[in-house]
Amino acid sequence: MKKSYAAKCLLILLSIFILTSCSRNNKTKNEYIGTIHKTNYSEQHKIQLPKTVSCISAENEFYILDEKGTVTKVSANGEATVQIDGQDSNTVVSLAVGKTSVFLIEQLNQSIRIIDILSNNEPVYITGQIAGSVGAAIYTDETLVLNDSTTGMLTIINTQGGQTKLIKDVPVCAIACIENEIFCLLRSADTKTYQISTLNIQQASLELYMDTGIPYSNAASKCSLYSDADGNFIVMDAQAAYRCNQEKGQSECFLLWQELNVLYMKDIAISSTGIILGLYGEDNCVLLAADVEDSATVQSPLSSESIENEKTVLTIATVNDDYDHAEVLKRLALLYNIQNEAGIKIEVHDYAQDKTNRDDAMLALTTDLITGNAPDILDCSILSGLQLASYSKNGVLEVIDEITSDDKLLSSVMQPCYIDGHAYSAVCSFTLTPLFVATSKLPHSLEKSVDDVIQGHMDGVCFDWRGEDLLRIYSEYACESYLNYDTNTSNFTCESFECILSFCANSTEDQAYGSPVVQQPLPSIAAYRTLQNLYFEATGVGVRILALNADGGTTYSDGIHLGICAGSKNVTAAKSVLMDFLSENLQKQLPTGFPVNREVLQDQLYAEIGQQSKEFLDSQQQPSEGKVGAPVFLFDETTAADLMYVLENANCRRCDNQEIINIIMDEAAPLFAGEKTADEVAMLIDNRVALLLSEIN
Repeated sequence: MKKSYAAKCLLILLSIFILTSCSRNNKTKNEYIGTIHKTNYSEQHKIQLPKTVSCISAENEFYILDEKGTVTKVSANGEATVQIDGQDSNTVVSLAVGKTSVFLIEQLNQSIRIIDILSNNEPVYITGQIAGSVGAAIYTDETLVLNDSTTGMLTIINTQGGQTKLIKDVPVCAIACIENEIFCLLRSADTKTYQISTLNIQQASLELYMDTGIPYSNAASKCSLYSDADGNFIVMDAQAAYRCNQEKGQSECFLLWQELNVLYMKDIAISSTGIILGLYGEDNCVLLAADVEDSATVQSPLSSESIENEKTVLTIATVNDDYDHAEVLKRLALLYNIQNEAGIKIEVHDYAQDKTNRDDAMLALTTDLITGNAPDILDCSILSGLQLASYSKNGVLEVIDEITSDDKLLSSVMQPCYIDGHAYSAVCSFTLTPLFVATSKLPHSLEKSVDDVIQGHMDGVCFDWRGEDLLRIYSEYACESYLNYDTNTSNFTCESFECILSFCANSTEDQAYGSPVVQQPLPSIAAYRTLQNLYFEATGVGVRILALNADGGTTYSDGIHLGICAGSKNVTAAKSVLMDFLSENLQKQLPTGFPVNREVLQDQLYAEIGQQSKEFLDSQQQPSEGKVGAPVFLFDETTAADLMYVLENANCRRCDNQEIINIIMDEAAPLFAGEKTADEVAMLIDNRVALLLSEIN
């Protein structure tokens, strides 16, 4: 499938991770053996410091940086907490450990200032090309290594001569200096595991040292890399701590933060004696000590087994081969368990873990639903629109009108939850999956639609796909808008769909010139702002969202989408849980996705406007509309209001029913072969889909 040059450039810009070019020959790969409980970590001290950002360890002491550039030193035994430096500057971005000192790293546009906070030495200034924003830093042998953990880029700076080297196309998420050698922790897009590479400073290159075998669950979470007294690598991320034993060729998870009732660690460090410091929440720091060696699981002192036994336990059932989605559900459940005071505990049961394939898992779940062993809450994101309608009409799901009718919630994304006038499920978070057009062609989102492009009403706009590819993509985006689950009918014989069929059949490569319609899933407002910046830097204009059809609206994919099982023995408790999931408090803390609470969305929009303004001021360069390569696209109130309008009209759930997609593509084959007309094909599609819908009852 050929793509226009502009679209190729945009796809390159929108790629989140780029494969590393490290050598992979003759390197070890550890076997990941899962979670073990050999070490009992207990809370020794809890410290409160405002607005903490990051932490590092130096021998048996920890240094904690806050948003104002203030550094606090904490001994590993927790006896002393000393504020040792206060820069009172939001330009301080990182801490670095040297052989004899600790350094503050301050980023000033394209220059770096290195401040020795343990001596009176004059700051070192370095000017040069810096790869992105500074995150983690290592300072050794007059060399400063900076890591932008968001993009993975590395900057290597000789602090004496000022020479700068960049390593860009690598997904590095943490760096460490171990026995005078610099190691980098990477997230491999190939294996979905953490890998460790060595950094060659002279050649500015990475060489794969080992594949840990440890799966990573969140590509955006902060990580740390250390070594212990036995020579093992210690990998810590937002969810857990892992040990990599090179001699045994094994990696193991030895500490889960959720066992300490901590949802998400934003940074972690470990001392030379094995004491762990974790930062979480707005101002919480916790020191953990390894007390005893024991092969049995030991109850954490931060939770009480007796209290847990008194709670009402509710089960959320899912069938998930998507590891990230399963982890989001578990994190949301953990978040609820930590904060709720209703005497309710949530557990997530993934039927896919008990079966060899998805079909068997779905069969097991369905059997439980109809035989009286129903879970309390069902993950409805695993259901197609057809399945959701069937479960609703046949009494599997409970009516929850009183929950979804809240005026604070987006009514648009709730539309597919309604069958025969009643709501049977609720979307708690979602991902936009829209089609984009340049602002030069579409000043305001949803002002024009796919129909306008097809009918030639948008001069100079073209689709980046042709023929069968275009039809498949359009069907995945818009198919559900042609289905009526209330009446069990379809409307593929309408003029709009027939026009789509004709356009796809007659599309040629000659029509590929002009401003392309592109697609990119958007999981958050921050992602949308990033997309705007990337597009603006490449083309000099922003983007707006194209409506699916003349009626307006756009497509979304549900993230957290839950229904109450009618067979649950705890329907009332389950409803209270779902109401809490939709409350402002939990909506603010969703692990991923757009929230459905309007007030939370507005707060997030203003936060992104503020972040864009900060980046704009930091750049000290004025953005200029129409100038290719401008550093920022001003995400202002107008752009935010435009996005909010789209979110208010996201009303079409993306079609996950492969059977319906296959019907459309099978019946359209003679059209592309020139053997049938568009209206004949539309009639055949409509008849077959109608037969499928008739089976709902």
